[in-house]
Amino acid sequence: LNAASIKLAEIDVAPLVKQSQRYELVAPGELKANGYNSYIAAVRTESVIIARHVTLGEVVQKDQPLVTLFSEQVAQAQAKYVVAASEWYRIRQLDASSISVSERVKAQSNYNASYGQLLALGLTSQAISQISQENRANFGQYQLVAHISGSVLNDDFIQGQRVRPSDALMSIVDERSLWVEARLPASLNANVSLNTPASVIVNNRTYPAKVIQEAHVIDPQTRTRIVRLEVTNRDHQLHAGMFVDVSFSQSTNTTIYAVPQSALTRNDEGQWQIFVQSEDNEF
Repeated sequence: LNAASIKLAEIDVAPLVKQSQRYELVAPGELKANGYNSYIAAVRTESVIIARHVTLGEVVQKDQPLVTLFSEQVAQAQAKYVVAASEWYRIRQLDASSISVSERVKAQSNYNASYGQLLALGLTSQAISQISQENRANFGQYQLVAHISGSVLNDDFIQGQRVRPSDALMSIVDERSLWVEARLPASLNANVSLNTPASVIVNNRTYPAKVIQEAHVIDPQTRTRIVRLEVTNRDHQLHAGMFVDVSFSQSTNTTIYAVPQSALTRNDEGQWQIFVQSEDNEF
């Protein structure tokens, strides 16, 4: 071809030189709840669920009541607290010379122990302060409250159900920040380490993310290693359980020959090819 023909055919020719090439490494991933911004509401003693106060998917605020329960052990602990609190209040009003030091210490210790037992059973300080002899009809009832603000993701229980210690009733997650678990082939020598930037792609939208943990254990079933990232859920369109693509921007370790993707064509047999220009403008 002469120069006019090359121009008419819109052929662009460029020298092929070795260079460090950047490329995108894309791996499948799944959104997970941020374990650092999550809370599981669980009972600490055998109880019966009386009423629920929030529903699945509802956004709750910190200290908001979640469920009301009844427990025989809580009733006994509340009664014990009323006695200990009354005794400690009486002794505090007495003159120091009218009571021995050991009696004062014993009364205070009994009060602190009964107070601590109620805290251990899941009652809040505010709920304990409202316990008195006058409201003994409600002895045994207590509420689990949200320790963080977030969305209710699980609530696998029904009213009237008897639950055992450590049974998880609800999980609350602050979805403003989520985890992404990306799976990279074990044989891939990718430059992915702590704080490596990445992009999370879902529904044709891109969210910036960064690597916060890299597993050094290979999954024996999938032969992949898990890389955990953190992504900011800026518009609350991301939810735990969604499948996403994770893109890592990489560069070659050595200089290589590379051509633009637009320079690739297929021959009659369907194989990839590139055209090379000779000195006399033959291709």
